[in-house]
Amino acid sequence: MLKHTRQGTHFYAIGGNAQAARVSGINVERDLMMVYTYAGILYGIAGTLLASRLGLANSLTANGMELDAIAAVTVGGVSQSGGVGSVSGMMVGVFTMGLINYGMSFLGVDSYYQQLVKGFIIIVAVYFDMKKYARRS
Repeated sequence: MLKHTRQGTHFYAIGGNAQAARVSGINVERDLMMVYTYAGILYGIAGTLLASRLGLANSLTANGMELDAIAAVTVGGVSQSGGVGSVSGMMVGVFTMGLINYGMSFLGVDSYYQQLVKGFIIIVAVYFDMKKYARRS
């Protein structure tokens, strides 16, 4: 949807530079509302799947998973500044972070050190992302 529809290209344009997208004729407010609507639907589906998998629904169930999500998409090539990324790259990042999480758990690494490693991975991935896009401009 993101690469092959007009709405998807609008989403990329807004993520890259909302002011430039507005000047080029994109209704930024409407499209942002659509982004948040799609995100809310997907969050609801993910929450339902997680609750059904764990057998409980608690406000603290997924506490700490936001770091995993940020690390996975950053490793997958999604730019933290917006406007760059692909679903296939994101899936590779999710798979990679899943392997890293599984490997550290299998090796018995303490959860605090696991968080430290994930934070380091995010810092390194953002550094390379910034370096890559600084070269272009």
